[in-house]
Amino acid sequence: FLRFLAERKEERIRGLSMVAPTLEWLVVGGGPTGTMAVAALLQQSFDGVGWVERGSFDSMGRLSEYGSVPANTRNDRLVEAFRSLEAFDFERSQQLRSDALLRRPSLETAPLRLSAEALRDASASVRRKVSLWRADYDVTKLSCDGDVWTVDDDTQHGHSLTARRVILATGAEPRRPDDALSERLRAAGVDVIDHDDAVVPGRLLTEGAVHTLAVVGGSHSGMLAAQNFLSFQEERCAEDSFDDDDDAEAAEAAAVATPKKTKRRVFVFDRKDQPRFAEERDGWIKYDGTGLKGSVAEWTKQVLAKSSKSLTYERIDDDADLAETLVARGVDAVVFTVGFERNTRGLDVTFRGDPVDVASPRAHHPRTGRLAPGLHGVGIAYPEYWTDQDDFTEPRVGFVCHYLRHLDRVFDAALEDVPL
Repeated sequence: FLRFLAERKEERIRGLSMVAPTLEWLVVGGGPTGTMAVAALLQQSFDGVGWVERGSFDSMGRLSEYGSVPANTRNDRLVEAFRSLEAFDFERSQQLRSDALLRRPSLETAPLRLSAEALRDASASVRRKVSLWRADYDVTKLSCDGDVWTVDDDTQHGHSLTARRVILATGAEPRRPDDALSERLRAAGVDVIDHDDAVVPGRLLTEGAVHTLAVVGGSHSGMLAAQNFLSFQEERCAEDSFDDDDDAEAAEAAAVATPKKTKRRVFVFDRKDQPRFAEERDGWIKYDGTGLKGSVAEWTKQVLAKSSKSLTYERIDDDADLAETLVARGVDAVVFTVGFERNTRGLDVTFRGDPVDVASPRAHHPRTGRLAPGLHGVGIAYPEYWTDQDDFTEPRVGFVCHYLRHLDRVFDAALEDVPL
C-alpha cells in the first residue's frame, strides 16, 4: 500500500496528470520484456522515453504468477543481460536482497521468483529515469496520422498520449481450447485443467479423481505439468514408506483401512514423435527457442530412459479427434500447453484510417517486429524468429542477451522505417 501511495505521489509531483508533450518513444507493457525495452532505449541515450502499464508495475506481467516455476535459462545468462543494462542498477539492488539471483550458482537454474524480484527492482530504477510513466493505463486505441501515434486509454486518466514510435510489449496468455472442443471433452467426462494450475508446482498437489492426465503440447510448460502431476505421487510414496518392523505393522494396518491408491499416469500428445532438447553448441544453442532446458529437460530424459509406464509421449496429428483419443486412453483430465495468445483484445489500431492487424500470429515482421510504420511488437506476444547455423527457424523469447540484440534491430527499423 505504501508503495502504491509513493507511485501516485511521484505521478503528481512530475505532473503526469497533465497533458504530456509528444514522446519520441512509448513502450506499452510493464512486464519483463517491456522493462528491458525501456532500459535498452535509455542505454542508447534516447530522449523522450515514456512507459505505460495497464496494471501495477510490481506485478511484472504474468511472471509473478510463476514464482515457484524453475527457469529454463541458466543463471549466468540472466545475470549477463541484467548487468548489461545500466538503468537496471542490478548490482546494487541484488546486494540488498538476502536470496538473490546474483548469488546462485552460475551454471544452474533458479526459481522464476528470483528473476521476478530482480526485474521488479529494475523496473523501479528504470522509472526514475524515463520522461514519463503511468501505471493503471490500459491502452484501448492506437491511431497514427502518418507521423505521430495517438494513444488512448480507458481508465480514470481519460486523456491521450502522443509518441513518434510505439513499442508493444503487451504480453500474452496461455491459449485455451475453443468452446466446441471444451464442450466435447466435458461431455466425455474429461476435465480441462487450467494451464497455470498445472505448471505451477504445488497447485496439483491435491487428492482427487484425476489419476490419468493428458498434456497437449510437449513444450517446457507441458513437460513441467507432467512432472508436477507425477511428482505428487512420488512424494506421497515417500511419506507412506516405513523403515522398521513397528512401522511395517502400522503400514499393514493402514493398508487395510485405506483403499489402494491408483498410480498416476500422464500421456503427452505432441506434433513431434519425441521431445526436443536444447543443445549447447560452440557459441550458440540449438533449439534455443523450442527445446527443453534446465531441470525439466533432465527430469524428462530420466523418466523416458526408464521406459516407465507413468509417462507416455505420443505424436498426434492436427486432424485427429482429440476427445476420442483421450477417452480411448482412459484420461480423466487434460491440460493444454500449446502456446500463448496476445493480450490485444479490445485494442483498436489504425494507420491513416486503415485498420492494422496486431492480433494474428504473423502480423509482425519476424526480425524487426514491425506492425506498421512507427509501431513494433516485442516479447512473447511478438517473438523474434531466428534461423540458426543449421538453417532451422524458430520463435525465440526470453530476457537474455539475444533479446537485447533483437531490440537493437527493432529500434533501428523504427528509426529508419525500412519498407517491408
